[in-house]
Amino acid sequence: MEKSEIKKYLEKGYFYVNIIFEIIGNPKEHINKAIKMVIQRIKDEGAITFVKEEFGEPEETVDGLWGVYCETELLIPDLYTLTSLAFLYSPASIEILEPAKLTLKDKELTDVMGDMLSHLHDLNTKHIELNSMNKALQKNVNALVRNAILLALNKKELTSYEIGKMIGVAGKGIEPVLDAMIKEEKLEKDKSKYKIK
Repeated sequence: MEKSEIKKYLEKGYFYVNIIFEIIGNPKEHINKAIKMVIQRIKDEGAITFVKEEFGEPEETVDGLWGVYCETELLIPDLYTLTSLAFLYSPASIEILEPAKLTLKDKELTDVMGDMLSHLHDLNTKHIELNSMNKALQKNVNALVRNAILLALNKKELTSYEIGKMIGVAGKGIEPVLDAMIKEEKLEKDKSKYKIK
């Protein structure tokens, strides 16, 4: 796009921004497709004009995942659309290239703040739901481990290592559960061996 055309957008009040989108995950082929899908989805929404897009090559990160980016220059019609883009797509960075100064009407800022609060409330609700699900999952896993211990010890005496090996809990991860079961008087320990009380 020519500078003269960009200028016409700026005269209409558009933001000219440099935004870097990034995706991290596995497998390598998936993240390459995913970043292209994200860019296409933004284009399909139609509100944002792409001036430039440059896709990077997937690179392996330190933790064995793959990362890929797309650096873009965009013309965005208003602050509301810009903040929505930030919340919906979580880009790695946003740099406003133009305008250098910004004048906002109270309604524009109110809309942006309302949208931001709505997104924050949604995130908080999801956080609460995930916490609740995590607690229920932990409770269920704990019950499964306890039942597996009781089944492993059926008419036997075993060390914590032997119990862990039988039920798939490695190392010293089993010992806190065994100690709790002793306090609850479900198990007893004789030297290094555990048995059902």
